[in-house]
Amino acid sequence: MTTKANKPLGFILYEGPSLIDGSPIVAIATAVFSKANNRKTGDMVQVLILRADMTPTDAIATGSDASICGACPHRGALRTNRRNGKAKKVRTCYVNVGQGPQSVYAAYKRGRYVHGTMCDVVRESDRKAVRLGTYGDPAAVPFYVWKYLLQCPDIKRTGYTHQWRTCNQDMRSLCQASCDSVLDAADAAQMGWHAFLVIPHNAPAPVTGRRSIQCLADRNGLDCATCGACNGSKIDVWINAHGTAKAFV
Repeated sequence: MTTKANKPLGFILYEGPSLIDGSPIVAIATAVFSKANNRKTGDMVQVLILRADMTPTDAIATGSDASICGACPHRGALRTNRRNGKAKKVRTCYVNVGQGPQSVYAAYKRGRYVHGTMCDVVRESDRKAVRLGTYGDPAAVPFYVWKYLLQCPDIKRTGYTHQWRTCNQDMRSLCQASCDSVLDAADAAQMGWHAFLVIPHNAPAPVTGRRSIQCLADRNGLDCATCGACNGSKIDVWINAHGTAKAFV
């Protein structure tokens, strides 16, 4: 008999080597059987990509998060604060790894997730929108894990990758290219990607040479589950740096 105590919390979509560096990783879909409490994204299935052999906080402390985040500049680097000129190592990633990712990893180690596919996620979540890479980069995971979503055009999704220059280029159909400059966005366009461009806090709208929109969550509070623009196949999207990152971008 299935009880609340042993009911799975979600699905393990992938356990295997990272496509970034070959280290062991796991992709886990959460908020499949429950509602996601995220004001910005809305109620979406949340897919996290984690190191399978250490906690997320330990991965960050040792630099092993490169296996799941790759070349993302927000992992942590020496930055100079524009306000006071002081340099220090900071993480500009918006994810509070000590909360959600750490809890998901602990539940994974307790056996609270079962193996499944994106087909299972779509069916069991009652066809909810899907957020690829709530933490971690979807390009660390083989494309076949995600591609069922392309057969479900009515299901909204979001995805972003900083590995767009080097990853399986089929990921263009699922993810935006995470870009940190207009030049990045231009390069991404040349390679057939739609960009998600972060610009400095309070900077004017960027001129990228093709049609783009401001993130609608920032502009008018529309959540990602309703919007679905950042699915790799529609349009360039830009956003002003916010949170921890805005003093350094």
